[in-house]
Amino acid sequence: MKKIFFITLIFVCIYSNIKADNATLKSGEFFSKTIENIIPVNLFKQFGKKITQFAGKEMLFGVAATSLLSEGLTAKNNKNKDIIQTNNLTKVYAKGQISLEGIDENLAKRRALEDALYFASMKAGAVVRGFSTIDEKTSLNENFLVQPNNKILDYKIVKSFKENNNYIVEVEAVVGNLEKFDSTCSVRKVLNVNEFKGNYIINNSTPSWAYNYIDKLLYKVRRHMLNNKNINYVDHSRKVYDFNFSNFDKSYDYKTLVNGEEKMQNGGYIYVPSFSIKKSKIFPKFHFSNYKLNSNRSEKSDFFDKDVISLNSKIEIFHTVTNTYVTSIEKEYYIPINIDSNFEMVELFSKKDVNFINNKLNDISLDIYKIISTKLFCEPIVAEIEIVNNKLQIPLGMKQGLRVNQLAVLEDHNGFNDITMLSISKLSNNRATLSPLNSNIKIDSFLGKQARFLE
Repeated sequence: MKKIFFITLIFVCIYSNIKADNATLKSGEFFSKTIENIIPVNLFKQFGKKITQFAGKEMLFGVAATSLLSEGLTAKNNKNKDIIQTNNLTKVYAKGQISLEGIDENLAKRRALEDALYFASMKAGAVVRGFSTIDEKTSLNENFLVQPNNKILDYKIVKSFKENNNYIVEVEAVVGNLEKFDSTCSVRKVLNVNEFKGNYIINNSTPSWAYNYIDKLLYKVRRHMLNNKNINYVDHSRKVYDFNFSNFDKSYDYKTLVNGEEKMQNGGYIYVPSFSIKKSKIFPKFHFSNYKLNSNRSEKSDFFDKDVISLNSKIEIFHTVTNTYVTSIEKEYYIPINIDSNFEMVELFSKKDVNFINNKLNDISLDIYKIISTKLFCEPIVAEIEIVNNKLQIPLGMKQGLRVNQLAVLEDHNGFNDITMLSISKLSNNRATLSPLNSNIKIDSFLGKQARFLE
């Protein structure tokens, strides 16, 4: 009789655990929204923990109630907030003028230029402040102060001439603020990604039916990239990329002479994914003292230990041509397969089906794709300036997402005290010609320097 009761109890627990994903959390969101309007959330959660503690450990109801409220109450707060702000740079045209009465032409030109630059900065935005004053005769005076809220980064004089006893100066200026220059997202228009083969490790503990999970995962990530019209994806996944860090002359390399060498274009990325797979276990959250934040373990608390397939990913990304390091992304993923038990029947009843596994692989591939694309789309477009036929050129063009009149900044080694702005005057598929806004700067001074493009 005791054995029958014990088996029945286990079966009920298993059934409840399986159904919890679909039913409990949905009702929990409604319940938590109702509680949110009645009792302060933090107070309720602390109270729930305190009344369910026994001998220093939280009991099942306390953990379940806390996680239930967290799911419902933080559903709106967990949405990613757009914290990326642009550099707010703009190119403006302005005209300044000054009367020639009583002053010479050089002084008039300088004052007309100051007038033009003031109006240029005003066009990009201004701050208006007002205040009142009362004099000794109790007369009330209203005062307004208008000031530009930005800086003129660079400018050039388009025209300067005399007209009707006035001196007029017309300028073209780049106005904005570069205080958040290094922390803002560039928002690339086009991304060029070349995938090469990484390291794939299958641990001895991995079940034979899970051997192809890495291939499935990589295939799904590729499909996400191919479906994005702004990503030019090239598949070299069967080849190992030779970074040639020792700078060996490839013209004497036997493998390169026989098999050929992959030609990379400037402005792209080399994407090398590596994975290891093994069988592991996860435990209820309240069993952990150090909970891993870089994994996708479920935030809700399960009562049972679970057998899982553990996937460790390491994504390495490099610049093409230069082979310089960009970033490395490491993350651990878990796919539950069944409840960990000494009873074979319990493991059999709790075993996840093929659809569940495929859905988890889809979620993991989508997460990897989003991490990669979010990181690379925010990477700035940087190119080394070359002098060709007495013109400033870079080996990037429309295929890298550049456009005519796009602005670039040449950062001085001493910071932004001396800022030089450039713009694209001519553009082809893989080549762009730059023109400095200040035409008085010698072209030779740009040779070998880096131009960083702004959106």
